[in-house]
Amino acid sequence: MAKRPSVALAWALLGLACSMGLFSLELSRRNGEDLSDASLILVQLLFAALGALVATRQPKNAVGWIFMAIGLLSIGGSLAEQYATLAYLTDPGSLVAPWVALWIGEWYWIVWLYLTFVFTALLFPVGQLPSPRWRPAFALICFALAAIVVMAGLERELNLPRSNFSIENPIGLLPINDVEEGLLGGLLVLVSAASILIALTALVVRFVRARGEERQQLKWFTFAGSMLIVGFVANSFLDALGVGRVEPADLVLFSLVPIAVGMSILRYRLYDIDRIISRTVAYGLLSALLAGGYLLAVLILQSLVPVADDSPLIVAISTLAVVAAFGPLHTRIQRIVERRFNRSRYDSAQTIESFGVHLRREVDLESLSLQLVGVVEQTMHPSHVSLWLRSGRSE
Repeated sequence: MAKRPSVALAWALLGLACSMGLFSLELSRRNGEDLSDASLILVQLLFAALGALVATRQPKNAVGWIFMAIGLLSIGGSLAEQYATLAYLTDPGSLVAPWVALWIGEWYWIVWLYLTFVFTALLFPVGQLPSPRWRPAFALICFALAAIVVMAGLERELNLPRSNFSIENPIGLLPINDVEEGLLGGLLVLVSAASILIALTALVVRFVRARGEERQQLKWFTFAGSMLIVGFVANSFLDALGVGRVEPADLVLFSLVPIAVGMSILRYRLYDIDRIISRTVAYGLLSALLAGGYLLAVLILQSLVPVADDSPLIVAISTLAVVAAFGPLHTRIQRIVERRFNRSRYDSAQTIESFGVHLRREVDLESLSLQLVGVVEQTMHPSHVSLWLRSGRSE
């Protein structure tokens, strides 16, 4: 019975997020934009949806409500930007109180950043601090956030993102146009950077101390965060080379964190993370080595074989070499990676392989039975093991 208000609130907030998302897309269409914000809204709706799911299952876990707030803030900020654009640029005077939308745009993203990169890392996975000793640091982070938001809300000017439009802030009590201005602003920026470091430190401390289920949950979070960083850097590198960003990849990357966090908190296939990590790392290394080997083979063949640089012969030989190296290289890399990231699977494989070797040499049935039971216990970890052998027929 106690969960019903929380359930109703969670789904009501999710409905609000969906409504604001649709309204924002409609305003974007009226502003003549190409709906490029649709992918961002989808990702933030994913945050809100997983937050609602966690909040309904575990209403006392603050992470679910943080995810709800992340989705609502981001979608609300996009809506405020489109509202202000329509009111000031597309159809001036058509909407009431547009300055409020500009005012929201000055500070909402700060709260979003703190919730996404500080509070999530600080409180994941149980929604509580690692220990009471972290309360002063938590209080400092909250104070820094409140101070920066107040300063942003009291700036002298309100600016419309992605344009040069600005107006005077009706409640602009501070003689600054940016929270980074002045000694106090610089100090708050340093405190913000320290807040991120504190959150990451708390995550590392929690991971070192964690055991069992909580450790697996942290592995999910760390894996998703690492994939996000690596993927974002790779996509930015492609953009810098002139190839262009892969927009669908950004959508997938930013979806990894809410999906991983939601799955880990709800304990869905929790202990498969070791296998997922090992397979991802193995195939990532394999792809990098094969791509490098292919380029190296092409360069070597171009210098040795007297044919044109774009000859199909060079491409065919290089491709065949990569295909031939795939199997042996994959096996070797997978074994190295599993030894590091999925030790239990590696030890199980070694135990089974050792038993297979011993099976070809041992002839004593009782000894084999004891070893078989031992192998099952080491690899499968059952609560009980029993072995039944059919008695041989007497002649």
